[in-house]
Amino acid sequence: MPIEVNEKTMTFRLRGLGFEYRFFVNADGVLVLLHHGKPLPDSDLEGANAFSQEWSQWHYDGKERQYDRYAEDKSLCLIPSQGKSDHRGGVVERCDGGKVDFRFQSYRVYKGKPFGGDLPHFRQDGYESLELTLISGPLRLFETYSVNPDSPLLLVNRRIENLGDDLCLSRLDSANLDLPFVGTLLHFPGSWGNERNITYEPLSEGRKTLYSEEGRSSHLESPFAYFLGQGARLFSFLYSGSFHIDFGVSSFGCTRVRIGIGSGSYLLKKGQSFELPEALIGFGESLESLSVSYKREVSKNLLPNRKKQAANRILLNSWEGCYFDFDTNKVKNYIDAAKKIGAELFVLDDGWFGGRNDDSSSLGDWFVNEDKIDLREVIDHCHHQGLLFGIWIEPEMISPSSLLYKAHPEYALGEGDRSLIRHQLVLDLDNPEAYAYIRDSLFALFDAYDIDYVKWDHNRAIDEGSAEKKHRLVLAYYRLIKELSSRYPDILFHGCASGGGRYDLGTLSYFDEVWGSDELDPGMRLNILKGSSYLFPLSTFGAHVGKNAGWSMGDKAKIAFFGTYGFEFDPRMVDEDGRKQLAEINSLFRRYHESVINQGDLYHLDVIDGYGFCSVSGDRKTAISLFASIGKLAKKYRHLRLKGLDPNRVYSLNGERRSGAYWMEIGIDLTRHIEPCSANLYVLEGQDE
Repeated sequence: MPIEVNEKTMTFRLRGLGFEYRFFVNADGVLVLLHHGKPLPDSDLEGANAFSQEWSQWHYDGKERQYDRYAEDKSLCLIPSQGKSDHRGGVVERCDGGKVDFRFQSYRVYKGKPFGGDLPHFRQDGYESLELTLISGPLRLFETYSVNPDSPLLLVNRRIENLGDDLCLSRLDSANLDLPFVGTLLHFPGSWGNERNITYEPLSEGRKTLYSEEGRSSHLESPFAYFLGQGARLFSFLYSGSFHIDFGVSSFGCTRVRIGIGSGSYLLKKGQSFELPEALIGFGESLESLSVSYKREVSKNLLPNRKKQAANRILLNSWEGCYFDFDTNKVKNYIDAAKKIGAELFVLDDGWFGGRNDDSSSLGDWFVNEDKIDLREVIDHCHHQGLLFGIWIEPEMISPSSLLYKAHPEYALGEGDRSLIRHQLVLDLDNPEAYAYIRDSLFALFDAYDIDYVKWDHNRAIDEGSAEKKHRLVLAYYRLIKELSSRYPDILFHGCASGGGRYDLGTLSYFDEVWGSDELDPGMRLNILKGSSYLFPLSTFGAHVGKNAGWSMGDKAKIAFFGTYGFEFDPRMVDEDGRKQLAEINSLFRRYHESVINQGDLYHLDVIDGYGFCSVSGDRKTAISLFASIGKLAKKYRHLRLKGLDPNRVYSLNGERRSGAYWMEIGIDLTRHIEPCSANLYVLEGQDE
């Protein structure tokens, strides 16, 4: 059974793939963690409590008393308090500083898990849940832990109900974990065009906070963190707004991890409840094993998997080729040229709507600029050529120079001198009238035109508004994409936010793929790929061949192969040699990409002087490895040791037949001079006995 309860000792054990989470409820109703990590025999934790009675003295209501097997400022707490002697930080905090000290009331175990509502969730298949009810004054907390025998994730859902007078809350965390040791933090800071850099930080006494205050998950920091030590742990949640992940190390050697939505002021009225985003705590014996098993669960039980007609199509996006400078004939010529280089899906980017000829106007005016382009003629031509057609939108923004703003300036977020970035304001989709207008405008567009693919952009941070307002805008974002994807089940929605500014598990609940970065330079892309692939399945990682000089067309394509794969340049400018190089990778794409890249497992190879990746099909019969170098490498002993293969299976590489054990232990021989700005793909085919 995934969940076991011993009512005699009030001990709870939850088990998933390779881990267990065990805690008990003491005589005072306090929840105390016993263990999170590798599964242990029952007998190994009998009586295993961190503190005996002498550690537990405290003063309460003027009387000295002792907690049962618990020291408030040192024990491993499931629900840390506020306003008590534990100064390591609470998970629910009041604006007035009042006490929040949740105590156990009841529990229930059930098949399935929380699902539905305003926030995204992992699907229920294979899960079993433990729901705990706790009380602190007027607040009632429903704490639900969900586990699946095939998943390395402990999923946490919290709902807080106010049974008393209106109350202001300043902190609302989705999950937390206390660990009795100090380890190393792995996180992924970055910037526009330089997202998700791998950064290791050994922790020490004090506090480290990862955060975004942009109203979105942001380029600057991703809402993910690995904690390495006594195995590997992953912390994240299904949310696309402002967030924080706190790592606090106490003087006693405890690490407290807390993850939640942006701190601020949240009004919880009498009788209301507040649902927090679903969080995940993953465990694996190593960083690599956890990364692989976690991404399997994302692919299986989180991604919408709506890639119907647009599934695994080679895409060409118009943006880097022509920007705003196009008309009907030019776009048709692009489509014809795109077909010649192997594209199967054409995406018309920004500039087709309102009076939009640069980025200074028309956001909100989601009707075709018929003076500029005959969109119906373009779409018909695209489909006649055998290509699918996609289009760009940015529905959460409004331009001051737009018909919508002239008619309804109140639809813009904020008042007075609003923050203007990229000539645009944020549209207040928390306003029911603004929301209905945008939704109905997009309904009209998608009803009128045969569109197969939509690139949904978000090109600025949200500056105005309280923390609660920004949270409601995130909920409106989810509501809008849910309505659109439900009404148009055959459209593939692709997420973007000036590249990877909103690449998170909340977005991936509704979008099968996300633009990895606006940066197309292959060298930069390799670094972005390395960080991103610890967090997201390759099937979601938007990656295109760009027009960057210095790399051959074929080598750029090899790097983009480790992602969704597509093109972003003027297809009319590709010469015969470039077409031949693309044709070679296109052939590999059509043969292997779905089974090895989209459905396979990605492993990071131990490479000192370049970048190495290996993606292995689910049945471990086929593997494709990428080795790329930015600089020129001298001739020396160099072997690309693969991972993830079946050690007992024979694999063939260019006619060389070796066991999986050989390819993983000895590897591919790269003992030679290696040219700068170069990449190579290696295809290993398993051989039948």
